[in-house]
Amino acid sequence: MRELYNNLIVKLQEFTYTIGAPKRIQVISEHIDIRPSDTILDIGRNTGKITEAYSNNCREIVVLEPKCSIVEYGRSHRPNIKFVEGEAENIPLPDEYFDKVVASASLHHF
Repeated sequence: MRELYNNLIVKLQEFTYTIGAPKRIQVISEHIDIRPSDTILDIGRNTGKITEAYSNNCREIVVLEPKCSIVEYGRSHRPNIKFVEGEAENIPLPDEYFDKVVASASLHHF
């Protein structure tokens, strides 16, 4: 029952975060100049639904998300995106791993 509840909450969050998504995707795409050789970090991108719109244009895209249930949901629904559980203050990946960093939906948290 708890897993069903968590999935419902995650789906509701995903719906809410995608309101206005086309404009955000356009702005991100115009400003970060994604290249096929890029490895991109998307901080706090929730389930990766918006990230998915520009994930095919780069070598690798990683979503850094602090909530375990959302990371699990993202991994099961978006296998082309790498999901890592963690916080922006302590990214659990090596220094200089990323070519670009996006934080469009999480900036207000830090």
